[in-house]
Order: sequence, then structure tokens, then C-alpha cells
Amino acid sequence: PTALALAAALGNTGLGVHQRPRIALLATGDELLELGETRPGPHYTCNNRYLLGWMTRLQGGLPAHLGVARDDPAEIEAKLTDTDADLVITTGGIGHGDRDFVPRVWENLGVMVHFRQINLSPGRYSALGSKGRQIFCALPGNPWAAQVVFSEIVGPMLRRWQGLSIRQIPMLPARLASSIRNRSGLYRAIRGALHNHEGTLVFQPQHSRAVSLFRQVQASQVYTLIPPNVEEIPSGSAVWVAWFDGPLMALAPWSS
Repeated sequence: PTALALAAALGNTGLGVHQRPRIALLATGDELLELGETRPGPHYTCNNRYLLGWMTRLQGGLPAHLGVARDDPAEIEAKLTDTDADLVITTGGIGHGDRDFVPRVWENLGVMVHFRQINLSPGRYSALGSKGRQIFCALPGNPWAAQVVFSEIVGPMLRRWQGLSIRQIPMLPARLASSIRNRSGLYRAIRGALHNHEGTLVFQPQHSRAVSLFRQVQASQVYTLIPPNVEEIPSGSAVWVAWFDGPLMALAPWSS
């Protein structure tokens, strides 16, 4: 709004802009249910696709939902064949198990693979490919792992796509409320809550086994990354934290 107001003040009646990227989103997995769907047996409501769709909008993208595909390469391929989106994101099916079919589908579609793993936990099994002008991104089925990978890789890519000069995630300095460890040998993302204590931002990691995963996610507005060569960061240390949900977090009750 500020930049547009300045442009108007200078008498500009029109501005050159970048087209908003179109993002196709497909969730894969036999265990997934659409919202409102019921089926016998153990299943999960497909929330990862909606999560990524909302995050896409926060980054200026236009999401298009392709639904859920079962763990069947033919069904996954059929869902992806006719999409003309600029970026095609799938969730699940990207590991090395017998039911991980996304790499096979990419091969059938002629997608050139640029990488199959990343140096990040959670979210190590993520992939990026391209076919012509389209980019393909395969993210983990775990929504909270996919959220971290989206924040670190897909979000900056969407900002660059739209010509933004600030491509990295906005970060804030904070003090660590309790120690955090990293024995993975990878970058490790730690979720947490952000509090204002007497004028100092304090990051409280959410890694207690005594608290449910849903409760941890609910209490986590931000995350921090531990480098691969750092095994432990002690309490009281200075860390950098990044928002998960971008500008919406300005409305969150984190200031007390």
C-alpha cells in the first residue's frame, strides 16, 4: 500500500507488474480423506493441501486444488497430466518406500529432476524438478514438515517469481528460553512460541514429549534453524526466528 500511494503521489496512472504465479496442489496417500468425507478404518483428514494453499496465498500465489490421489501411479499421473499451473506441488509419495510413486510419475511425465533430498529435518525427502516452463515440487506428506520446506524453499521461490527483491524469510532476533539439540547432521527446524519479556523477544521451543503434536503446532508461531555442525544451543543464547504464517502473525496474541 505504501509503494502504491507513493506511485499515485507521483502521478502514475499505470504500473508494470508481475503476473501472480498459479500453483496446483495435489495430496497423495491412501490414508487421506477430504474434508467431510468418511470411510472405515484409520484415516487422516487431508489438511496439508489446505495448509499449503493458504501459505501460497500469503506469498502472492494463486492456488488451485487438484484433490487427493491414492497411492496409485496411474491416478497420480492422471491428476497431474493436464495442469497448466506454473508450479505443481504434491505432498507425500516422495520417500523411498514401496508406495512412494511420485518419482515414477515424474519420470513418466518427462520431468527433469534437480534434486531428490535436502539438508533439512523435518522434510529431508523433498524434491524439485522442471518440465518446460513448469516447476514441480514434491513435499513430505507430514503437513508440519511440508510447512517448513515450503517456508524455506517454495516461499522464496514465489517471491522471486514475482520480482520481489526481498526473497528470504523475514527473521527476528530472540533469546532462547531452553536449550535445543541437533543430532541429525542436517539443518534442523525447531518450532516454538515467541514472547515479549520486558522488551526482549524470547523463543520457547516446542519439543516436549508430554505435549500432543497438535498442541505444539497450535502454540508455535515461529521456528528457528540449527546448523548441521551445531549439536546444541544452550538456554539464553541468541537465535534468529522466522514466522510461519507471514503477515497474519502481526495479529497473533504473542506480545504478552
